[in-house]
Amino acid sequence: TSEHVDIVFTSGDSKYNDIPVSPVDLRADKTSQSSMSDESISDISSESVISDKESVHIEPDFCRDGMNTFPDVTLQLEQCKQEISELQNVIERLKREKAHFEVEASHTVCHSQIDQQRREIDLYKQEHELDLRTQTTMKLEIDTLRKQFETANKEKEATVMRYAVSEMEVINQRKERENLEKKYKECLKEKEGLSSKLKTTMIEKARINQLLDNKCSDLANAQRDVEKLKEELNARDIKIRWTQNKLKIEIENNKESEAQVEKLSGKIF
Repeated sequence: TSEHVDIVFTSGDSKYNDIPVSPVDLRADKTSQSSMSDESISDISSESVISDKESVHIEPDFCRDGMNTFPDVTLQLEQCKQEISELQNVIERLKREKAHFEVEASHTVCHSQIDQQRREIDLYKQEHELDLRTQTTMKLEIDTLRKQFETANKEKEATVMRYAVSEMEVINQRKERENLEKKYKECLKEKEGLSSKLKTTMIEKARINQLLDNKCSDLANAQRDVEKLKEELNARDIKIRWTQNKLKIEIENNKESEAQVEKLSGKIF
């Protein structure tokens, strides 16, 4: 049987020329049997059947033509017919085994697919749980970022307000500085005017001091003259008083003399 199987696969496809196949080997290699397509196996079977039919159709002609020349052709023909029937039996058995293997392979594939789907479902569940955890984490992060964003906006608004206030202060300070600069320039002008006036005043003061010094010297001289005049006046007062006293004395003496003269005149007359 194994020899016939080898013949079938050898006639079907050249890639199985060096691989002997038996039912035990086919059972051991279910995966490779399941991976074979129905078309390839049916092609192998159809090709073997067609080759057998062609041999059957060729053999009568060959027998009719060579019956007289080859005495052993009849025996060979019987052997070929027997081999063909055996090959057909093998083909039928292989078809049944193929159907059985396909069913087993389909069950195996279904089980493997179910296991694979279960693993995928478990993986999807894990991924879903991971997604949920990630989503929760992302929500927390989003809430945190939203709070940070609101805080940043408030800080930004406060910063803008502080900036506006600082700008107003800068503008006011600039205006005050300009006013102070104007006042400073005016003060400098006034200082220059006052400095010129001070210089003029100092010159005038020096002139007045010189005049005062001159007047003081004149006053001192006048005071000395006044003192001299006072002394002279005192001396004259003394002389006048002495003269007045002397005049009084002389008047009194004159009165006495006149009285004596009158007395003497009266006495005379």
